[in-house]
Amino acid sequence: MMKRLRYCLACVASVLVASVMAQSEHFHANIQNEAVSRFMSEVTYSTMDDVSQVDEYLKTAAAGERLDVPQPVYVQLPELLRTYMGNKNFSVLYWLDGTTDAEVTDTVTAKVNSQGAPIYDVQPGMECQYNTYFYNNVIGSGTVTTEGPVRMINLETMRNVRDLGGWTTIDGRTIKYGKLIRGSELNGMHVASAADIRHLRILGVEAELDLRADYEDAHGVSAFGFKSARQAGSDEQATYLYTSDSGQLPAHLTQYMYLQRWRQEFNFIVANLRASRTIYFHCRWGADRTGYLSLLLEGLLGVPYDGLIKDYELTSFASLNKKKEMIDPVIEIVLTHKGETLQEKFEDFWVKRVGVKQTDVDYFINEMLEGEVVVTSVSKVQQSPVYTITYDLMGRPVSPNYKGLVIRKGRKFIGVK
Repeated sequence: MMKRLRYCLACVASVLVASVMAQSEHFHANIQNEAVSRFMSEVTYSTMDDVSQVDEYLKTAAAGERLDVPQPVYVQLPELLRTYMGNKNFSVLYWLDGTTDAEVTDTVTAKVNSQGAPIYDVQPGMECQYNTYFYNNVIGSGTVTTEGPVRMINLETMRNVRDLGGWTTIDGRTIKYGKLIRGSELNGMHVASAADIRHLRILGVEAELDLRADYEDAHGVSAFGFKSARQAGSDEQATYLYTSDSGQLPAHLTQYMYLQRWRQEFNFIVANLRASRTIYFHCRWGADRTGYLSLLLEGLLGVPYDGLIKDYELTSFASLNKKKEMIDPVIEIVLTHKGETLQEKFEDFWVKRVGVKQTDVDYFINEMLEGEVVVTSVSKVQQSPVYTITYDLMGRPVSPNYKGLVIRKGRKFIGVK
């Protein structure tokens, strides 16, 4: 009896497979969720006098809904399967880079009237190929392309993970996807599942930059099993760096201890970019230390003021309260550096204060950006000094009679067009 039933089911499956075998479709979608899309398109920050608006875009979330994940592209189920097969398993195998070297297999339950199989994390602007399987038979195939630009990464057990790519710079170029991915820790207080670790590896992660401190769980231990300089052989490039607490306060931008750590971090990033590795960098929550390093790197690449603030505030979509008023003091300090544009001031900060090599800065900018340079009129970054505070080299306020870094506290900021 059982043999006859299995035989009948196999026959039905064969008929259905034959019926939908010719299916080949193309799907196109914006991977930003609705709240993020509205925030990106409706908000513009022009000056430091502007008040944060991010809270308005967090109110739309339903109870328990995550706003730090992308909108998936749904591969539709063949009509015959949805109508006759009910709750049966099928799988979608898709290749994020167009080759079988980076395959991701998702198995979901096909329910009557379901939207379809969700495909996440397709790199915007890149065509993704997929095959749909049922009872180990290919029943459909097609391609997927997406647009962003914010590429949040979908992880079941981790929050606040996103690609640093997609931002447009003042010279008209765009930060490449798949180079730097920022996020929260994957071990320690928060522990990522094996599936999430595997998914990040599939996305190309081959190096890890750990910004945590000695007091935090699992500090100094790579969640991926990557090797530090001590663990790597003499002929190996270190793929894991732990710098023992990266900077996360405005005063840290003037303290040698933190400047030295940022220098180590930048050199590690450049070394692994030269080896064509995708780098995952994180602190515990992916908010403060990760947010500071992200802003300093994006500013160096030429992301305008509006983009710097928006990327910092995107962390709020992961239920972590980050507002522009918290990061503006960092930009104020950078504004004290030489340069006519905001990008030039960030470059002067990295070279003159942090102490990285100009050749490494030039490589980083060229490696991280794509597209043609668009020549536009650039306004100077200006400040209207109201009063002056002098800091010593440890970042402590001192009397004006002492020497130190002079920071002009002005709230008038034109920005860069």
